Amino acid sequence: DTWIGPGARLDKVVVDKKVVVGAGAVVGTGNQEVVNEQMPDRLFAGITVIGKHAYIPDGAQIGRNVLINSGRDEADFPPDKVVADGKTV
Repeated sequence: DTWIGPGARLDKVVVDKKVVVGAGAVVGTGNQEVVNEQMPDRLFAGITVIGKHAYIPDGAQIGRNVLINSGRDEADFPPDKVVADGKTV
């Protein structure tokens, strides 16, 4: 099962199985005009994708057209937990 923590907000996000979104995380906000730098032909319409078994840290801020690959955890995120529009983790 996927778990969404208290106070977390998701907008235009595709979430795979067995994902944990930490408390207070905000996923899918920002500028949808910024395409994903690794997959510009697939992530260009403002959709953010979170892969299977990913862990989104508490309080993370993740933009639009972002890809969080399968199996990512807190150690894979920047120290400030901010993932800008169009980035891949």
